[in-house]
Parts: sequence; structure tokens; C-alpha cells
Amino acid sequence: MDRAFIIAASLLLTGCGWIGLGWGAVTFPTTAHGQPADDAAHGRFAYATRGTDGVEIIELAAPAWRRVVAPAPGTSADDLAIADGLLFVLDARPPGSLSVFSLEDPAHPRLVQAPVPVDVGPFSGVSAAQGLVVVSGGTSLISLRRYARDGRVTAEFATADLGRGQPDVLLSADGRHAFV
Repeated sequence: MDRAFIIAASLLLTGCGWIGLGWGAVTFPTTAHGQPADDAAHGRFAYATRGTDGVEIIELAAPAWRRVVAPAPGTSADDLAIADGLLFVLDARPPGSLSVFSLEDPAHPRLVQAPVPVDVGPFSGVSAAQGLVVVSGGTSLISLRRYARDGRVTAEFATADLGRGQPDVLLSADGRHAFV
């Protein structure tokens, strides 16, 4: 066989995996309007993402009691995390953003950090603990930020790329380890 043909075929075949990954990321179905995608519990309340509708709050002792908190203007609620009396809401639609709500009154979360830009791609997630918040970025970078007790989020101070994607992340309760 012609050596050039073998090289060209090898390049084509090895690139197919990356082409397939890219195509899958672009065509992967996203959460439909109002469809739940993630949830978390805090005290007597559960919180569920509802995309562009926001975050649904359900009182666990009285599940008929429900309300929806609208996301920050122009964002979506696609993933969430709770830590230190704060609700972190990730808009996983590109270009991506992270908003923070106070749970001082858990039935009525109050926006304390307007959306900050974060890298996202399909399969993004958020986790928080001990003053750290990490966004998995999905097919984009993992980014790490600090947050203050009042919910203010700093600029990212560390990033990582673990290869073919970071579909979700979980910080340990002490904030010393991240599980990707």
C-alpha cells in the first residue's frame, strides 16, 4: 500500500473519535423548558432546577407547597449546589454563568451574587464546600473560585482540563478533594 494512504487513513481513523465527541456534544439534547435536571435538599426544603423557569422549591413536610424562584435575568437553572447557607445555581448554556442565592430564608432564596461568567459545555455541573465553588465545565475546563460567607464569588484562581471532558464534579465536605 501507498505509505501516504496509510498515514492519511490513520489520521482519519484516529480523528473520528474526536469528531464523534464534538458532534455528540453539539447535538446532545438539553433540558426542556421547565424540566427538572438536578436537585438538592436543605433542611425542610428541596430545590430542583427547572431550566429557564428557575429553581422550584418544595417543602418536604408538605409537598403540595411549591414555588418557583426565577433565575437571574437572562440565565437558566441547570445544576445547583448548596453549601454554607448558599444556593449556587449554574446556567450550563453557553456562554455559562454562576449565580448565588442566600438561603437565610430557605423558602425565599435571595440573589446575592449576580451571574458571573463560567466556562461550560454539555454535561456541566457545580459543587461547593468550605468557601470553594467548582464548575466542571463538561466538555470545557474545570474552574475553581472562592466564595465569601455573604455569597460573593471571586474570579477563578485555578483551572484544569482532564482530557475528553469533565461531566460532573463533587467537592468533599471539607473542600480538600474534588471527585470528577
